[in-house]
Amino acid sequence: MHEDSGIARFEGFETKQVIGVEREYLILTFADGTRWLPTDRIDKITRYVGGASPALSVMGGTEWLKTKRKAKKAAEDIARELLRLYAAREAVTGHAFGNDTP
Repeated sequence: MHEDSGIARFEGFETKQVIGVEREYLILTFADGTRWLPTDRIDKITRYVGGASPALSVMGGTEWLKTKRKAKKAAEDIARELLRLYAAREAVTGHAFGNDTP
């Protein structure tokens, strides 16, 4: 999964020479073709850990941005709900039970 471009399939590594400089690249296949990512940009890549294989993203498409926005909103909603829950727990007086007996 590429942070900016979406879901791609990792195909391997390839060494290429560009403008006289030899570098190693990751080969990533998106829905609309193959792209090469320099290994010094590997921080943009994470492994997909979901269940079934997801659909590949189109490079430069808007679907990936929509997916990221929905995930961010869902995470914010969960955080908001947790804050509300913990605030409610703090406000309620509890009951201390005695120690367990045999």
